[in-house]
Amino acid sequence: MNFRLVPIDKPHNTDADPSLMGDSVAHWDGNTLVVDVTNFDDLQWLGSSGWFHTAGMHVIERLTRDGDILTYQVTVEDSVLAEPWVRTRKLKVSTDPANALAEEGPCLEKDASHLVNFDHD
Repeated sequence: MNFRLVPIDKPHNTDADPSLMGDSVAHWDGNTLVVDVTNFDDLQWLGSSGWFHTAGMHVIERLTRDGDILTYQVTVEDSVLAEPWVRTRKLKVSTDPANALAEEGPCLEKDASHLVNFDHD
């Protein structure tokens, strides 16, 4: 499972190496959380159809909740695209505690018995 930590009201980390998930920062625009993502590497494909992109790709995600509907909009800008690629998805949010996602437990070292030492360099 992939996840990101997205700082709110902080600048992009200009010292970070380019990466698969890029560098994400967010801010509130009214009741919409806007996530700005830059600093991608160009080693993977975009989407399940395998579209390539450059390291200059810029992604803007907008998440807005209205009652029990969460609207997610993503805009991808890149020099290899003729125009920004925009997709919107609406999700129904359940407030029933029985539908809550369980938090995963901590990462456990399961290979310790096979290791000569714990150096992972």
